[in-house]
Amino acid sequence: MASQDRDFPFRLLKQLKLLRPESFSGVGLVFYSHLEGLPSTPLGSRNTTAPDLPVFGIEAIARILASVSDHASPWHDGFHMIDMRSKSLTHLSQYLAPPLRGLSKLQGDPPHGARQMTALLSSTIPGIAYVGVLSTGEETVVYENGNVLARATEKNE
Repeated sequence: MASQDRDFPFRLLKQLKLLRPESFSGVGLVFYSHLEGLPSTPLGSRNTTAPDLPVFGIEAIARILASVSDHASPWHDGFHMIDMRSKSLTHLSQYLAPPLRGLSKLQGDPPHGARQMTALLSSTIPGIAYVGVLSTGEETVVYENGNVLARATEKNE
């Protein structure tokens, strides 16, 4: 991936961190080129009005993600998906079910928490460039191919 592409998840997560609401629920983001290998399904009621998608541009995506990542939003759960080709937010609140077959190949200790483990495993699937998580504790983690690409906390950003 080009350097500009590699920077995109970090720039988006940094912008989202600045805009996060007081009752921030945390967020998981899948940065993809294609989704054929990622088992997923939408969460939430089909009767609830969702933001119009796709959304383009880091600032616009960060604003939408900040609003849906509030505990009061019906869209705060699951992972949100971003197409790396168009740099657009394309899916909200997706339940992911990555296969466990890659678990034995992972190096080091497994991550703590379901969101982190889902992110790590999802990052091993072809077509998934990166998976980023911004936790309620303000830690940012970006996974690539089953490895931590970067981890940052408020103190060491």
